[in-house]
Amino acid sequence: MQALRRAITTTAKPVRQAKIPRRHLSDAHKSPSTSAAPGATTNKPAGGPVTWRSLAVATGVAAGIGTVYYYYKEERLERLKARARNELPAGGVGRPAIGGPFTLVDSRTERTVTDRDFAGQHMLVYFGFTHCPDVCPDEMEKITEVLHLLDKRLGRERVSQLLVPIFISVDPERDTPQAVERFLRDNEFDDRFVGLTGSVEQCVAAARAYRVYFTKTAEDTEDYQVDHSIITYLMGPDGQLVSFFGKSVDAEAEANKVEQALRSAS
Repeated sequence: MQALRRAITTTAKPVRQAKIPRRHLSDAHKSPSTSAAPGATTNKPAGGPVTWRSLAVATGVAAGIGTVYYYYKEERLERLKARARNELPAGGVGRPAIGGPFTLVDSRTERTVTDRDFAGQHMLVYFGFTHCPDVCPDEMEKITEVLHLLDKRLGRERVSQLLVPIFISVDPERDTPQAVERFLRDNEFDDRFVGLTGSVEQCVAAARAYRVYFTKTAEDTEDYQVDHSIITYLMGPDGQLVSFFGKSVDAEAEANKVEQALRSAS
């Protein structure tokens, strides 16, 4: 497996409510032995990680406490993402502990669903949020293109039987079932997409199971950002990880990998 690219911060629209906990990370940040999210990675700056000494040189003492805090936070995030990258199996050898039980709400039916409802099918799983201005829609459009390529190669009926695309929210405070459904339909993503959301606890548990990194980068503000892993997971009919695709993987390459998995399983 190819090493993943960096997580990208996306800007959300203004809202009235912002009670979601400020940071949610997988258990990887607690213990180096725990597998971490492949999406929570980034390229190292050419000059190495930010340090207090380089920070003082770059910004000057006069920059103030606010600037110092910003760079300190960024340095900490870089360390967490680097740890996630280093804990991935080298050269695609081995399988990270990604995936697992979840309980969420289907945006279309507004009924509770679990991972067991998708047993026996491959899943293309993407974590994002509906207020995302560009990155999430771009990735969802790419998955839509992947599905259309697979339809041409294998037939829509066969693809629909073998594969289900799933969107899971990392912004449950704003992403109600109705909001997720509007996001899927208004953007004209493939109509086979299943949108899932839920309570803060449910969405955090699902993200943690998939080793997805996300954080709300501002507190007590109506206009906050959500920084999150940009990764699409291909899960097998048994719920085990088959492959994953970062932002740099194009639709053709992703479709080739998914097609191979579907043909092998059928």
